[in-house]
Amino acid sequence: MSNVKEVSALAVREAASGVQSREDFGGRQIARQAETATQAQAAAATAAIQAGYIMAMQHPRHMDNVRQRLMWQCKSPAFAEVAKYHKPVGKGVVGPSIRFVEAALRHMGNVKLAAQVVYDDAEKRIIQVTAVDLETNYADEQTIVIQKVIARSWKLAGRQPIAERLNSHGKPLYIYRAQSDDEIADQVSAAVSKAKRQCGLRIIPGELTAECMTIVDQVVKNSAAEDPDAGRRKVLDAFATLNVLPSELEKWLGHDVAQASPAEIEELRAVYNAVSEGEASWADALAHRLAEREEPETPSANMAERIKKRRKKSKRKKVKQTESAQNPQGEPASPAEVEFCEGCGCPIDSGERCAACA
Repeated sequence: MSNVKEVSALAVREAASGVQSREDFGGRQIARQAETATQAQAAAATAAIQAGYIMAMQHPRHMDNVRQRLMWQCKSPAFAEVAKYHKPVGKGVVGPSIRFVEAALRHMGNVKLAAQVVYDDAEKRIIQVTAVDLETNYADEQTIVIQKVIARSWKLAGRQPIAERLNSHGKPLYIYRAQSDDEIADQVSAAVSKAKRQCGLRIIPGELTAECMTIVDQVVKNSAAEDPDAGRRKVLDAFATLNVLPSELEKWLGHDVAQASPAEIEELRAVYNAVSEGEASWADALAHRLAEREEPETPSANMAERIKKRRKKSKRKKVKQTESAQNPQGEPASPAEVEFCEGCGCPIDSGERCAACA
């Protein structure tokens, strides 16, 4: 009994001091292991990955079931409203939102989506976002760099800005060094969400995404057509959470909100999803919309349109002259007797070019 107590006490002391001992026929061996926190984290990560692969082999996904469950969820009006975003860049970028990607990966299962900080100092933070399909072993990753700065349209008391620039409205914008993680929390969250969406979309089958987006568009359109007033109120309430008033939405629409069509309500809802997920800001979306509305037609486009109209007009003249021109024998004249400019198509004399193309 005393020997058992002595062995137990020795084991406790060895565990506390990081010493491991092993007895065999050749004697007793004592080894000291200095296990750090990094090694413990690495071991835990390895065990988690191995467990994920084991579960994927034991419970493989059934893609037909995944398709049916995801399509069923896309038919929900509440989900369809947040399943798509519209980013005001160029003619507009439309695509599946992070909410759709999260739902699709959840129904697929056996997908590991993680974000890990790989570098952090006073000026920047580097985060690596990884998506791994545990069944096919396909992986995609993105590395994002977050500068620890904040932008304010007013001067902060007791703090010196490190830079200054003008925003889209021509007003000064002051850049400050972030003093805490809370000040960059929204920036980090938006960047990680965008990276997760991009990585997740590369794992979700493209034909499944396209099929679900078609259902989402139809559900949103039907919902807006059935009760336009309810859809409009939902959009107004959603933008109110972003401190965007209905008067700002009227600037974007170009008319009163009450006159918004179901298609405009659907587009506004997609813009809200983009702003709420950090894809764009409302100020940038409004500035892009106003610039797009006031953009004049380019001279090259005007010239091309004029040439097209003149060619159509010249073709009509050519047919008319060919039908009416008769030679003395009563036979129709050859169309080659009337020549036209190769540049714009207007009728010209033989061997000459019109003044516009000369």
